Amino acid sequence: MPKRLYKHTYDSSAVQGEDSFVTITALTVKEIRAARSDKDQNFFEFGLQIIQEHVLDWNWVNNAGEPLPSPSDNPDVVDELTENEATFLANLFINGGTEVELKN
Repeated sequence: MPKRLYKHTYDSSAVQGEDSFVTITALTVKEIRAARSDKDQNFFEFGLQIIQEHVLDWNWVNNAGEPLPSPSDNPDVVDELTENEATFLANLFINGGTEVELKN
């Protein structure tokens, strides 16, 4: 029986160290079209909104090593991300997840 594969878990060791991961849901065509059709779209803010809405889970930590809540639980956590972390997440969506996907 078919099953939509919309959730993917990726190795995020490039930005959060060994054994880190992030689980995201795929963007819909509707979301992509909406972003592309808005000529005044602030793509940085759009990227942060996508992170808030599509990152389901992770085991990321802040500078003190304390766990960060997932954006789905606390959307304001995106303000604590470093530029490299936000770029890493944006690339997962933009490039269709070309990072290393963990097999469940």
